[in-house]
Amino acid sequence: MKRYAGDTINTTLIPGIQKIPYSPFIYKRRETVSISNIGGHQVPVVVADFMMQDNITPQELKSIGYTYDSDTDKWNISDGASDYLYTGNKQIDFPLPGTLKILCNYNIWLSVTDKEKYVPLFQVPEYLAAVAENKTADKNFIALDTLEISTPAIMELLLHLSTDTVAKKTILCVYSTHKNAMPSVRRFIMELMNRNIQSPVILSVESHHATIDEQLIHFSTEA
Repeated sequence: MKRYAGDTINTTLIPGIQKIPYSPFIYKRRETVSISNIGGHQVPVVVADFMMQDNITPQELKSIGYTYDSDTDKWNISDGASDYLYTGNKQIDFPLPGTLKILCNYNIWLSVTDKEKYVPLFQVPEYLAAVAENKTADKNFIALDTLEISTPAIMELLLHLSTDTVAKKTILCVYSTHKNAMPSVRRFIMELMNRNIQSPVILSVESHHATIDEQLIHFSTEA
């Protein structure tokens, strides 16, 4: 109950819904298209966030399951290793293992030469502009705040995703700035299901708690 201490009434309402597209009493995985190693019947992927790192080195990747052996010039990969490395506005200046892809901001992706290794993360306005200019990639990640579900930009994005060819190369990285983030994200995913949009979803959650135990509790309730 600690996380609710000091809460006041949240005046930002989550939009209502007329139809719940699943039974709350029966577990059923949401149907999504398979995009590379994401979605479909594949296991969930993990994106490691290194956006705030000033300088990314091979040694720092040990924390996400990749250990570099300088004697053999090879990477040792653990079972729980991350699948993607989010670098924000940075590029990596050393070779990475083949299983690890780099997720970077769209403006950086435009300038990289290895567009097989790097994949772009768009903000919604960036993506809509890139669609108009035919500058999207074969695999596009889009970050969006589910609290903005009723805005014209999100509505336009959902219309694009209703087209199968677009949905099959789009991964949504969703988060919410609402005080109660989980119901807001759930409401957005219901919208995807009601519109039969089968793009995969990655849940983006930040925790600012001081201890690992508190962080684990936060992640378990929000994601």
